[in-house]
This record gives sequence, structure tokens and C-alpha cells, in this order.
Amino acid sequence: LSSLCYDVRAAAAHCLERYTTHLSYSSFREKRQISLLLELTANTLSQDISRIPSIHTALLARVIPILLYPHHQLFLLLTKFLLSKPMLNLEELPLLKTMLLSSSPAQKREKLWMIKLLTEGILCEDDYKF
Repeated sequence: LSSLCYDVRAAAAHCLERYTTHLSYSSFREKRQISLLLELTANTLSQDISRIPSIHTALLARVIPILLYPHHQLFLLLTKFLLSKPMLNLEELPLLKTMLLSSSPAQKREKLWMIKLLTEGILCEDDYKF
């Protein structure tokens, strides 16, 4: 979804659609959270499958293991974030202010998570034009 190549993005969008269909027939405890993440991703994709900045796709990828582990310190924060909007705002860095200015008991973990996200998600010039 972050590839510069349209064909790669189109293939990724197709895989996302197929996975969503398969997920609807499955049953596991965290299915609702994963469905929410997939719905948010699908809503963010434009009809012409425009490139999603790498920072956003890195965020989506890093959220998955946390959604599968409800006892994780970041689970509530990330679930609230996913529920807050029907699609990602591609004009801002997701959760940057929330995590870096946090004073929660998990602030160290939140800041480290955000710094890792930034290092993984800023790959080209389009990823830091905010």
C-alpha cells in the first residue's frame, strides 16, 4: 500500500480484500479488533489506490500484534485510536503528540514504540511532508 508502484499497491489492496473475506468466516477472540483495523485500512484507500505513506502502513503493521494481546500496555490507547475515526488522516503523523507528550504510567513504552515507528516508517520524502 506504500509502494511507489501502482501494480504492487493494487495487488496489496486485493490481498487485503481477500483477507477481510476470509476473516469474516473465522472465529477467534480478537477478531473484532482485527476487523476494525482492516476496515480502517480499506476506508483509507482511495478508489485509485493512491500511495499511503509508509509511516501509516508501518503503524498498521505494528498495531496487529498488540491487538492480538489485550493485556499489552498499549492495547487500550491503540484501540481508542482505531475507534476514533473511520479512516486515517494521511496529512498528520498518527499518535505522535499523544505518545510523545504522554504522562501515563506506560509513557516510556509509548515513547519507545513511537520512536521505533518513526524509524521504520519514514522511508522516502513523501513520508515526512507533514
